[in-house]
This record gives sequence, C-alpha cells and structure tokens, in this order.
Amino acid sequence: MRYKALIFDLDGTAMPSSPSGMPTTRLINAIGKKNSLVHFSCATGRNWPFAKLAVRSLNLLSPCIISAGTQIINPSSEKIIWQKTIEPRDMKCILEAIRDYPYLIDLNDELPNSKRIQKDSSFVKPIFLINIKTVAQSVSNIICNKINKLRGVVCVKAISQTKGYFDLHVTHKDATKENAVEVLCDLLNIEKNDTIGVGDGHNDIHLFNSVDYKVAMGNAVDELKSQADLIIASIDHDGLACFIEGLH
Repeated sequence: MRYKALIFDLDGTAMPSSPSGMPTTRLINAIGKKNSLVHFSCATGRNWPFAKLAVRSLNLLSPCIISAGTQIINPSSEKIIWQKTIEPRDMKCILEAIRDYPYLIDLNDELPNSKRIQKDSSFVKPIFLINIKTVAQSVSNIICNKINKLRGVVCVKAISQTKGYFDLHVTHKDATKENAVEVLCDLLNIEKNDTIGVGDGHNDIHLFNSVDYKVAMGNAVDELKSQADLIIASIDHDGLACFIEGLH
C-alpha cells in the first residue's frame, strides 16, 4: 500500500449522523485488521466530549482532528496536541454579524448545550469553535457570506443532525480541516501524497484540499462528489468499511 494515512469524517461517513449514532461492528473490525498498515485518523466537526465514545469504539491510535479542525487530540491520553483559537477582536465582529439571527450556539468543547449569545457577551476562556445550530438552508449561505467577509475567521457549512438543516462552524481562518490535516501530516511525518481522505459533507471539501486521494460517500453532497477520485457506497451500506477492507 503506497498510502500511509486514511483520514475520515465521522457523521455521515463512519456512522449515522445522529446524537446516538455509532460505527458498525464491521467498520470497527476493518480498522482493527489494518491498523498495522496505515494510520487511521478521524476529522470531525464534533468536539471531544461529543466524539469521544465513537472514536474510542474505533480504537483509533493516531492523532485525530476534532472541533471542526480547530484541535488535534491524542485519543488515548486525551491531550490536545494542537489548537487554534479565535482572536478576541474577531469574536466581537462575529457577534455583530449574527446578532439579528435567532439561532442557538454551542461553544468550544461543551457537550451540546446550546445557548443564545448577545453582541456584548464576554468570554472568560479563549474560544476556538462557534457552532451555530440548525440553520435553515435558505439563510445558511447568507450567514456564511457575512462571516467570511471578516478577515480573521472562516464559516463552513456542515450537515446538521436535524434533517434538512445546516450547522455553521466558525473558526480561526487557519483552523479548518484543511489546515489541521497539514499539521497532522507533520505530526505523522508523512507527505500529502501519502494520504486518503473520506467524507460526505460541505466541510469535507477542506479535507479534500489537503489529501492526495479523495473518496466521497455515496450519500455525500454533490459538491463533494464532483471533487472525488472515487465514490463508494453510502453510510447505509457501510461504504467506509467496505473501502477499508479492500486496502492491501
């Protein structure tokens, strides 16, 4: 096998996109059988408390990208290896940009505990991830465009666990899955041409930007499929497990 690392999304790729979704036994076994051949890492929008159970079930040994690309964690020790936070001045601009929208927001590594934050909200600790929850499709691009006009941050759409809606991940401009994969490659001492990326959502376009071989799930959004080198079976047919089983 010429590839040394396989980096995959969780929701909609490695498991159903729902709060109780978990990887199948088939996927767990497929990764277990290939762990000595390739580095397996996830790249998920979930923060660690929300991703931990699924990551642990997969017995991932290599560092994993979490919190929409803002953090890399050692899944065994739970130590954060790398993190990029939003500048305080940019937080004020973000709050101004979204103040007229009523959506609930999760911050950082809190378990899903959505709240509304105000323009004058103050934060004791640094913020690395703002997750704007369950945004209607009709306004998701409007909000993203407003935020993406700010110099220091980026807003990326992710498929919501509420069908037909999006979550919007707001991070430092250098803290997308794309940036985190580049850091991960340095940690693993590998090159871009050693990597495979597998995903299903708009946020996985950033993942594709930093890997050599691009694999889209059968249930992936059209924008991702158009960039893929290979389209595999959907999450309902254990596409990722089937793909890994074929690695040799």
